[in-house]
Amino acid sequence: MTMLSKLRAFYRRVVPLSIRQPLYKIHSFVFRPIVKLTARQSYHIQVALVDHCNLDCRSCSQFSPLAPERYLDISAYERDIARLRELMPQLRSLYLFGGEPLLHPQLLDFLTITRKYFDFRTPVAIITNGVLLLKQSLQFWQICSDNHIELWVSNYPLKIDYQQIEAMAKQYSIIFKYNNTFQDNTVAWGRWPFKNRGGGGVNCSVPLV
Repeated sequence: MTMLSKLRAFYRRVVPLSIRQPLYKIHSFVFRPIVKLTARQSYHIQVALVDHCNLDCRSCSQFSPLAPERYLDISAYERDIARLRELMPQLRSLYLFGGEPLLHPQLLDFLTITRKYFDFRTPVAIITNGVLLLKQSLQFWQICSDNHIELWVSNYPLKIDYQQIEAMAKQYSIIFKYNNTFQDNTVAWGRWPFKNRGGGGVNCSVPLV
């Protein structure tokens, strides 16, 4: 039940009908914009910086193994994020993902532009498979730290030093999370038949569940 509906229910119980109707109009005028503004603040926004990936996951929800190489235009992103800021002063969260977002050559610019329009009250996270994280420059880690960018890693069963990634995140005071966990050895794993997609040459597995 919305705030407006609760107020109307209250008035129906305690306020005579003769004065109820004018009060409905007053509260509709005052509270409806507040309710709409509150709803705007609860949105989760996801932005795909690229469509392609450096892995070939069989059950990719983004169909990245089939996607052509595409990079989001940063000018278009800033235009859209500025307009989004006008419509929604605060978001519940904003996720930068893909494909694999670390493949975008202008990733750091996307991070700073995002924080230019949405302050630290809006959580911003990079959702990545983690393959390229330890190849990132120190500038990447520092910009993530300075702009309060969270790192969400899908910990697939790959030969990745997750402990070192966690250590780097801790060193730079970056919030680090696992986007999913596939630790159950009883799960059956399948392989995508394509090779060398995205230039990475990695053939990823996903659980057949």
